[in-house]
Amino acid sequence: MADVIWRVAALDDLDEAIAYIERHDPAAAERYRTRLILAGENLRDFPHRGRPAAVPEHREVATVPPYVISYTIEDDTVFIRSIRHGRRRPFAD
Repeated sequence: MADVIWRVAALDDLDEAIAYIERHDPAAAERYRTRLILAGENLRDFPHRGRPAAVPEHREVATVPPYVISYTIEDDTVFIRSIRHGRRRPFAD
């Protein structure tokens, strides 16, 4: 079982995404927040479940469409690096 560490940038991305959703549908915003956090935390048990990303050494999971969680694995630790809308281009951190 791996540890999961959320980088500040990923938490900022989460807040930004939820704020956007909240402007349009407050109830959906809370559901998305919960689902995205659970998706990240589930990497604890299955850290290699994501596909290789365009950014070297990164992996991605898209279990909460349209959002993509980008992460790296170092030893027994998963570092969640970013959360982005699937239509946005990937970026290095």
